[in-house]
Amino acid sequence: MKNYKKQIIAFTAISLLSSTSAFALNEQDFADKLAAVIEYTAAQKVEFLNVEKKGKDIIITGIKSTSATEELVELLADNEKLMQLLSDTTIVFKKVKENKDGSYSVKSASFENVDFTDEEISVKVNDIIIGDILIPANPEENILDTMLLYGAFNVGKISIASKGEQVFEVDNISVTNKANKDKSEFVSAYEVNGIYADLSKVEDEEVLASLSSFGLKEINAKMYGEASWTLDDGRLLIKESVVDIKNIGKFNVTMDILGYTLDVMKRMYDDQKELTGLSVTSPEYEAKNQAMLMTMI
Repeated sequence: MKNYKKQIIAFTAISLLSSTSAFALNEQDFADKLAAVIEYTAAQKVEFLNVEKKGKDIIITGIKSTSATEELVELLADNEKLMQLLSDTTIVFKKVKENKDGSYSVKSASFENVDFTDEEISVKVNDIIIGDILIPANPEENILDTMLLYGAFNVGKISIASKGEQVFEVDNISVTNKANKDKSEFVSAYEVNGIYADLSKVEDEEVLASLSSFGLKEINAKMYGEASWTLDDGRLLIKESVVDIKNIGKFNVTMDILGYTLDVMKRMYDDQKELTGLSVTSPEYEAKNQAMLMTMI
């Protein structure tokens, strides 16, 4: 009887362990599906050099394009620092959850701060965070989930220096995407605050002369906007898209487009996927780009 009880306990323990492992987070599957989304939406095949799991988090280190165009290959080959930056890039995906349909929900993804210097130009980007991310099981099946991958996108301080002097800065960037309950309408908004450009560092003499005639030595500005998109009629309404430049003026662009449907978007993504790895100067690339334009029209 005791042996029988031991067998039951052992069988129960094995069953619990098996069921737990069946629902365990699979970091490689997550990485593969993320790569599939990038390929489908950006026409770039990528390889993640290292993928590891820590509890409910997944950490990806190193990104390599396996379908880079000749132009990009030459650029990377000539710039060891840029290659090193890509190979060292670390992205931490927080609180990753696999859904029943094979998709993944992610609370946030944070990127390492960028601190890149090449010859006389230095670029720094801080606090890059993407929130409320959905990685679809198959990007070609559910185009809506593929298009709206995040609920929020935020970047902190951005600065560009030339020869040790600041020439361009942005205090912060924020983007939000929200859907109504039945996902029939989406609203997006963005803000870019604290834009600064030192125009005195412009090296083109003709451009510098034109700026001087307007008394412009620097630009202080901000940008913001809001748009909505309804799926039934494919209406994309850009309610405002403002560039507000201090002491100069405010520029606002509005737009109202019909027919921007999921079917049109899927056809565009399908066409774009065919651009993967093609040289931007090749006749084939140009022909496929023309086809994409016709699809939009």
